[in-house]
Amino acid sequence: MQKILETPAAAIWKKHFDDHGYYEWTVSVARKPTTVKIFPEDLEIFTKWDSSIVWDQFPANVDVLTLHGLSDATVPPWVATYHL
Repeated sequence: MQKILETPAAAIWKKHFDDHGYYEWTVSVARKPTTVKIFPEDLEIFTKWDSSIVWDQFPANVDVLTLHGLSDATVPPWVATYHL
């Protein structure tokens, strides 16, 4: 999860953290705009979350249904193939 700090967004977050103490993230949830405040400690907690359970302990014989909208402007549909 540390890789998120290497993205272009990380520089934007850092500037907002330095200027305001938080970053206002606006996203669409159920087709409604939603804004949340992300604080530096939130990002730190997120980057320290151990996601290895997905790769190491997720049963190989479990069926997973992936649904993705083709008109999604935020996450391109091909991203769903990461989970196959």
